Amino acid sequence: MNLGPPSASIYPRPSEQSELYLERGYLLVKGLLKREELTELKVDLAKLAKGGYPNGRLKPQPEHIKTHLSMLLAFVLSMHLSAAQAPQRSEDVECCSVTMRVALREDVDSVYITGNHEVLGFWQPDGLLLEGDGEIRIARFKVPLGTELEYKFTLGTWHRQALDQAGRIPPNFTLRVDGNQSLDHKIRAFQPDPMVYLDDWQGSGVQGTLVYWRDIESAFLSSSRHVVIWLPPSYDVAKQYPVLYMHDGQNLFDPRLKMDGEIWDVDDAVVRLVESGAIEPIIVVGVFSSANRLDEYSPWHRAPDYASFLIEEPLPRVNDTFSTLTGPENTAVMESSMGGLHLFE
Repeated sequence: MNLGPPSASIYPRPSEQSELYLERGYLLVKGLLKREELTELKVDLAKLAKGGYPNGRLKPQPEHIKTHLSMLLAFVLSMHLSAAQAPQRSEDVECCSVTMRVALREDVDSVYITGNHEVLGFWQPDGLLLEGDGEIRIARFKVPLGTELEYKFTLGTWHRQALDQAGRIPPNFTLRVDGNQSLDHKIRAFQPDPMVYLDDWQGSGVQGTLVYWRDIESAFLSSSRHVVIWLPPSYDVAKQYPVLYMHDGQNLFDPRLKMDGEIWDVDDAVVRLVESGAIEPIIVVGVFSSANRLDEYSPWHRAPDYASFLIEEPLPRVNDTFSTLTGPENTAVMESSMGGLHLFE
């Protein structure tokens, strides 16, 4: 099985225009794109959808390039639609004030609210610290009238989210702000420290075997990383296996680690493909993401450092520890969303 990079004749590198769209998509997520730039993107998407080229900036290109650009631009705009309104400094907002009272156990440490608005940290897990240190914590902030909020409560990381009465990670809380509002929440528990789940990998229900390397220090990244290695059920040290590397390693196998409780079931997918004869057995290596995920996966920010980390640190250790086939023809990288964007690096 060839797991090497796709042919450049089939998947060309992005043109300068698509690079521009991707960069603007990153700025949208960070809340830094100007309104006039967003308007221009919408016009470009309309022209691309009709088979044209935006504002005369693009020279005629092969059909697959035009389609690629359309998809990138649609991706940029879809991120905007899922984000909050254009950022506005909370101290400049006259309406509306939102006060949330959160009841929980007194012995709980710092609690944060995070969500789809600047004042909530744009989904950074430690977006806004709740006031207080007892059984009642309070969040106070201001947003424009009509703002539609989605939010969650955490202990500062995506591995320590608030749980519902059934002990599961609930869907996002939602709130449409129609005026000054006060509301109450009660949190009975948070996710346990993920180290508990790493000790009990068998409890994940995974097919095959999980091996965890904890808190790997890096010369390229600002924080340590957990790495999970999945060995197929048929793993035999006498054989050699291609290796698939994936970002967001906490999302791959164990539903107890995934931030929304839904995993990608990578083990099940690989086993099905092997049983159907579509691929040979492979090893999967997952690198956990950090609070710096956006920057580390962005080609305009820390992606070069993250790529160096993968190549110089986990990859050699994996090849030294497990029975692997090496070289680009036996090594692949796979991801989605911002992790997929990193693949352009």
